[in-house]
Amino acid sequence: MGDHDSWYTLLMPEFWAHLESSAAEHLARDKAFLIFGATHFTLVHVAGALLAFVVLIIAALRYRASLQDSSRGVIPPRNFGLAAMVDGFVGAVYNLSADVMGEEDAKRFLP
Repeated sequence: MGDHDSWYTLLMPEFWAHLESSAAEHLARDKAFLIFGATHFTLVHVAGALLAFVVLIIAALRYRASLQDSSRGVIPPRNFGLAAMVDGFVGAVYNLSADVMGEEDAKRFLP
């Protein structure tokens, strides 16, 4: 495993080699100017961001679907699931923000 390898490049090496070589033709920096020298071109950070985006969208859609069921009401379910995890995460972010900026500003910036 090299310095610039990750799980993406190890799981599908041919795909990543083709993708990065074709993208590097248009996006890579070839010229050096002052402190900007030659760098290693990679798309791993883009793949990580896309994967995180897809996971967040799926979690948000599933959470919204769990709230749409009117027969369950507002009481949280007994078992630990995605809705409880999202609710806990949102509550933790709100409490952290309220501790940092105060209760009034937290209500204003995080409705």
